[in-house]
Amino acid sequence: MTVREQLMDKMPLNLKGLVDLAYNLWWCWHVDSVELFKFLDPPLWRSTKSNPVGILREISHERLEEMAQDDYFFELYKKTITLYNNDIHNKDEHLWWNKKNPEYKDITIAYLSMEYGLHNSLHIYSGGLGVLAGDYLKESSDLGAPLVAVGFLYQEGFFIQKISAYRNGWQEEIYNEVDFDDLPIEEVFDPDTNQPLIITINLKSSVVFVRVWKTTVGRIALYLMDTNIEINHPWLRDLTDRLYGGNSEMRLQQEMVLGIGAVRLLKKLRIEPSVWHLNEGHCCFSSIERIREHMIKGVEFDEALSMVRKNTVFTTHTPVPAGHDIFPLNLIELYFSDNIDAIGHERFFSLGAYDLGYGKGFNMTVLGIKTSSCINGVSKLHKDVTEKMFGSLWNELRDKDKERFKPLTYVTNGVHIPSYLSNITKEFL
Repeated sequence: MTVREQLMDKMPLNLKGLVDLAYNLWWCWHVDSVELFKFLDPPLWRSTKSNPVGILREISHERLEEMAQDDYFFELYKKTITLYNNDIHNKDEHLWWNKKNPEYKDITIAYLSMEYGLHNSLHIYSGGLGVLAGDYLKESSDLGAPLVAVGFLYQEGFFIQKISAYRNGWQEEIYNEVDFDDLPIEEVFDPDTNQPLIITINLKSSVVFVRVWKTTVGRIALYLMDTNIEINHPWLRDLTDRLYGGNSEMRLQQEMVLGIGAVRLLKKLRIEPSVWHLNEGHCCFSSIERIREHMIKGVEFDEALSMVRKNTVFTTHTPVPAGHDIFPLNLIELYFSDNIDAIGHERFFSLGAYDLGYGKGFNMTVLGIKTSSCINGVSKLHKDVTEKMFGSLWNELRDKDKERFKPLTYVTNGVHIPSYLSNITKEFL
């Protein structure tokens, strides 16, 4: 029996909707649902750090029965569940996407990111990149955009910062292991076998097996990959332990799992994206995997690259060298030997090998730029700085294909406003 099924058994008949609400992160940007869980058990709300699944696991049966009879709580519960059901299960044309883009209502946009900042109870983010990705999913849900997202489920996530009084103010990095039973996630099953879904990826001489989980963000499905399973070698289980951990080789392995794994996962789920949106260079190996799939079908490399470029969007973020992953060429050659044999050494390395003046290697940002038809920065100033950083690359692309060359554009970072307003402010809107 899954944790969710256990919680359903535990709930009084008239409060079973709490479980559905706890397993959808929709609750975290709606005033009434936040108040509902907080009021259910204030001490648990504090001790679980505002985690509804954790609250429902720890709350006593007596407290649940008491709250089921509480008039104020039950009225708030009915109001919240009605709002939730009307929002999540409403397929009407009133949604912004359907009204604005009726001809695109049946497409699917795949969104790939290394991290997602959705709520502090789901520690799979570290900073701005993740917060942007999390807001992107929330806003897509509110607008009704046909999005599906893929990322990682980390066992420890990003570290918690502590300033040590004993080390003259130095930072201490504290990693806490996460209990997956406390998270709003459910294991994904293979549609063909009805067994837990496992994706496999070749990493040099080893095969890594990837388990898949799903969390829901309003209307949006977010699939999270996890290598910490017994069938894997110990050094491969660690790949999804920490966000941005390890040496260069481990980062390469992580990014192969993210990019290649995402393509194979969506294919396994029979999801055929019309557009692939890559959030930063971490997930750009997805383009190489898609090129490989086309070539297996008999498509020549140049045409396969063109086909991938047509429906790939790439967002670059950090305007400093440290923000762009660059892998040693010999490491890429070791891990991608099969692709290099199929594509050709020179053509393969032309996708990412580049010298930006601070070291030659296989640059993931360059890979994103060369395999996408739309490339954007995250502000006008960032666009200008990035153009200067990659100036020689733009010239190369323009000279090679003037007709299809599209210069860098920008989309200024926004925020999902309901996530940043206090509950008091929301009540006056």
